[in-house]
Amino acid sequence: MLQERLEPFRRIRRELAKRPDYLWDILREGVRQATPIARATVEEAKAKMGLVSLRWKPLLCKGETPARKREKP
Repeated sequence: MLQERLEPFRRIRRELAKRPDYLWDILREGVRQATPIARATVEEAKAKMGLVSLRWKPLLCKGETPARKREKP
């Protein structure tokens, strides 16, 4: 009885396994849609917790370094 109920799912899985590019396209599209929502959610959570968001990536992309000068004691 359980085998019979699972067969439609297994059949779909077998068919999808034949089309890995299609599955990767679905995953990429999901990432494309979810990323901005996830980023906004994380930024909102950080703001509510009072955390500072440091954005090093643009700085590093320009070939600069995020090093700070230390003052001598």
